[in-house]
Amino acid sequence: MKVYAYYLIVALLGTALFVGCSDDKDDGPDGPSTDSENKKANTWIQKTMKDHYLWYDEIPDKEDLDLELNPKDIFENMLSDKDGKTDEKGKHLYHFSYIEKKREDTKAASDLDPSYGFQYIVYTVTNQQGNAAGYYYARVLYVLPGSPAEEAGLLRDDWIYGVDGKENNITDYMAQLEGGNASVFKVGFYNPETQRLENKPDINMPAARLVENNPFLKDSVYQIEGKKIGYLVYNHFSSQAEGKTDKAYDNQMKAIFADFKAQGVNEFVLDLRFNGGGLVSCATLLASYLAPANALGKTFSKMTYNGKQANNETIIPFSKTVAAENLDLNRLWVLTGQFTASSSEAVINGLKPYMSSVRLIGDWTVGKAVGSNTYGDNLDYGWILHPITLRIRNAVDVDDAAYSQIGFEPDVEIYEYHLNSKLYPLGDTRETLLSTALDEITGKSSFGLRSAPATPDHSSGMIPVASSLERRPNQGLIVPQED
Repeated sequence: MKVYAYYLIVALLGTALFVGCSDDKDDGPDGPSTDSENKKANTWIQKTMKDHYLWYDEIPDKEDLDLELNPKDIFENMLSDKDGKTDEKGKHLYHFSYIEKKREDTKAASDLDPSYGFQYIVYTVTNQQGNAAGYYYARVLYVLPGSPAEEAGLLRDDWIYGVDGKENNITDYMAQLEGGNASVFKVGFYNPETQRLENKPDINMPAARLVENNPFLKDSVYQIEGKKIGYLVYNHFSSQAEGKTDKAYDNQMKAIFADFKAQGVNEFVLDLRFNGGGLVSCATLLASYLAPANALGKTFSKMTYNGKQANNETIIPFSKTVAAENLDLNRLWVLTGQFTASSSEAVINGLKPYMSSVRLIGDWTVGKAVGSNTYGDNLDYGWILHPITLRIRNAVDVDDAAYSQIGFEPDVEIYEYHLNSKLYPLGDTRETLLSTALDEITGKSSFGLRSAPATPDHSSGMIPVASSLERRPNQGLIVPQED
């Protein structure tokens, strides 16, 4: 069963968690925009959307628009109801296409904001009637290496219930988790015997700073029952750190898979549970390292643009340049979650025609069989556009009909965020999703569509309602665009 709890953010939680992202009255990068500046930007936005948006025929003509409006409002008013996600009742919740201000020092806001360097889920405490009681806690999902959070000793599965003496009430402290001055975090752990959060020593959190969000969070090799099993936690599809042009992450991927190859890895677990997407070029590289050797050079994916484009279909092949590091796998285990989307889903979908088995363990994926191009990087309008411009499908033409709006169904459905489910460190063989995959690979459990606890336990009195992962950059399947 797919759970939409993370997307159903109440107004109070939205304004507290996403401070700086919820003001619809945005000024330009250097202050308030004048009407003439708005008109110039909006004329460009309207033309770009008319030319490239997948649902271009729903865009109003320029004469029918108030070009003096804020560009963000103009852009959002152009978006189709087909562009985005809906809940199980058919109510529209959010769009995939988005617009952002352009910075002077970089093309996008993304990873250049100071942070403490960790991601988390927010739980609300409910009363006996199941209604929110006004108390919120944050459960740590992972901590980035080299971050203030790592320096302070914050760990996966720590619970944060206060900052600088303020406890429980999200309006008092939760926004500070995104980054701030040096602070004292009150942390605890959940004790299943007492069914309560119990205290740990306070953590002295250093001031937020720029933290490199390296996508390779963990890589390991396990030798179990005669198998050499590779494991990779890959968190976003990026070629290099924001603002760099060195392709450092592409090179790191090559080095990681060269090491897997040297160690004789013959089975693989790919952890995409936190991966909301990114560059299609990186998705192609990753899939090429994993694919059977005889798939290299064959079609990985097909991207179809709107009918106004002269060549509206692009065929993307598996890369032949990675042959030396290619693992030549015939089956793959993928760990998935509610934030597994777009380029992550393209990897799953693109490998399916060539492998005997692509097993999904975890939660339903988002369901996003579309991608975007980026416009405005090299222009002076003050905005960057990320409209949906294409549909993506695999070599046998499986596309959005298979998983858009629904997502890929896991073969083993596991909801890992129950209170009684301990979040072991990523890569620990006791960790819920990884241990399930290892058991299947080594024959300790049999194949088949099966489920572990697959939904939140509302009877526990604590329910997950949102996550910091929702506001990360590098979401979606992105095709860079030269202006």
